[in-house]
Amino acid sequence: MGDIARQLPGEFGGSRIQPEGERLHVMLGARVSYGPTDIPVRLREVSHDSALVESPVMPPLGSIVRLSRGKIDVAARVIWTGSNSFELELHETIDQRALLIVIGGVSKISGIVGNNLPISKH
Repeated sequence: MGDIARQLPGEFGGSRIQPEGERLHVMLGARVSYGPTDIPVRLREVSHDSALVESPVMPPLGSIVRLSRGKIDVAARVIWTGSNSFELELHETIDQRALLIVIGGVSKISGIVGNNLPISKH
């Protein structure tokens, strides 16, 4: 993460670090894998070197995981956990805008996006 960071309060992992640079606020389906566990998650914020992920399932703090969405598949470390979200430090930088590419489109009947995660209706 960048040299300049803003500390944000966390629950279990201490303070969440706000990275320097552009951070996109999104609501995109993705997958996080660690060991034999593979869970659907929702990306909430993404920068070139980190991601805030929403999920009812929490990987252990400090664990190494894989974050996948479309053609992006990157190793990451869990650096913060909250009650229903966790922060990943990506081991490689990514073009966060590449995550915005539509995968599969929206089902008009079921309200499901690309990888079968429900979309939010705000």
